[in-house]
Amino acid sequence: MIVGQDQSSLLDNPVWSALSTTHASFAEGDSLAKRYPVDVAPFAATRDQSPESYRSLARLLGPEGTAAFPLATMPILPVGWTVVRKIDSAQMVWNTQTAPPVAHSFEELNFSHVDEMLALVELTKPGPFLKRTPELGSYLGIREAITKRNEIPFLHVRTENDDAIRVYEKLGFKTRRIINIAVVKPGSRVDQ
Repeated sequence: MIVGQDQSSLLDNPVWSALSTTHASFAEGDSLAKRYPVDVAPFAATRDQSPESYRSLARLLGPEGTAAFPLATMPILPVGWTVVRKIDSAQMVWNTQTAPPVAHSFEELNFSHVDEMLALVELTKPGPFLKRTPELGSYLGIREAITKRNEIPFLHVRTENDDAIRVYEKLGFKTRRIINIAVVKPGSRVDQ
């Protein structure tokens, strides 16, 4: 998802915002609940915390399905839902016009690089990255290109990953807020 300078509130429900805008072509679901295809990313979102939105999400996930559900606050789950896992993630935005400490060249990564990208993910453990994840957008050093379009580069990193956070801070990223990523599972009965 690309966020303009005056749209940072979209980051409070980042998956909903992405699946309703720049990643709409990946969205499965309806006007109340959306998710990425399971082979692209494990994330889902609801428009709001209403019972109707959760019923829609339950139908989308099925009784045995789970989804990572990132929000600015922990979701208010209906009776029968469970949080399988909770991950605290620092949501960082690039907050400077300062050039990075070292100039780097970059190349656009494409599907011919997927095996290398997956190997790097396995080594560094940044979070969910699946074989089709590169379809979500460009993977390269694009901070300068994004800021020229008046958009805000942002990322999520687990709060316990201090080394990565320090690297991102040196590159000009600042923590905007902590995002709660709840891996949720609906109850065994899915209302139609």
